Amino acid sequence: MATRVSFMSGFRWDASIVQGADEPEGMSVYVTESDLLVGIGEIDAGAGPGISAQAGGSAVAFGGATSASAAVTVRVDGDGAVGGAVASATMQASAMSTGGGTAFASASAFVGLGEVSGHGFFLDYDSTTFRQEPGLSIWESESAEAVYVIAGLDDITPVVAGIGDDPDGPAAIYGIDDFGPDPGDWAWTHEHDPGCGCGDDPDGPYLDGNSAWFEIDAVAYGHDTVVVVDISALVVEDALSQVSGAVHAGVG
Repeated sequence: MATRVSFMSGFRWDASIVQGADEPEGMSVYVTESDLLVGIGEIDAGAGPGISAQAGGSAVAFGGATSASAAVTVRVDGDGAVGGAVASATMQASAMSTGGGTAFASASAFVGLGEVSGHGFFLDYDSTTFRQEPGLSIWESESAEAVYVIAGLDDITPVVAGIGDDPDGPAAIYGIDDFGPDPGDWAWTHEHDPGCGCGDDPDGPYLDGNSAWFEIDAVAYGHDTVVVVDISALVVEDALSQVSGAVHAGVG
C-alpha cells in the first residue's frame, strides 16, 4: 500500500538527551531520543473500487523483568458518498535487569491505506530511553503511527474542526483509550513494591515479572467487507516479552 501525503500544515520535532556521571559505585548513563511528525493535508493512496487500511507492528523486550504491548485500530467506511479510513498502531516495550543482567527493548509500528484519497491527518512518533547504572539496566521503546482520511469532501474545514471532537478521530487514536499502564508508570514512578526486588528507593525503577498483551479494534462498514487479524504474543519467564501482528480491513 503506497501512501503519499502532501501536508497543508504540520510540524516535526526531534529531541535527544544524553547524561552521564562517574559515581563511586561506577558509571551511570541516561539516554533518551524522540521523534514526532504530525501533518494535516492531502493523502493519496491511489484510486479503486474499494477502500482498505492496515496497521500493525512489533514490540520485544529482553531482560529479567519485561513488558510488551500492542494497540491497533483499523476502521474503514465505504457505505455512502463520503467514505474514510482510520488506521493506527501503538507498540510499547520495556525491560529491566538488575545485578549486572542485560536489558533491551525495541518497538516499531506501521500503517497503510489502499484505494482511498482525501483530506486527512498523519502522525508518526518514536521514542527510546536507556538507563544504565551499577547493577541496573533499563530500556524503554515506543512507536506509534496513525493516519485518518475522509474521501469525498471538497473542503478540509470539517476534517480540521473534527480532529479534537471525533471520538474515533486522531486525538482519540493516539490516546488509544488509556490502553494498559502508561510507560512512565512501568519503570519510573510506580509505587514501590518491597517484594519486587527492585531496590530500596521508593521513587526508583519498578518493573516486576514478564507480560505481553494486545488490544485490537477492527471494523469495516459497507458491502463486500473483510477484516483480517493476525496477532501473536509470547512470554518467557525472567527473559522475554514479545508481541507482533497486523490488522487489515477492506470494503468493496
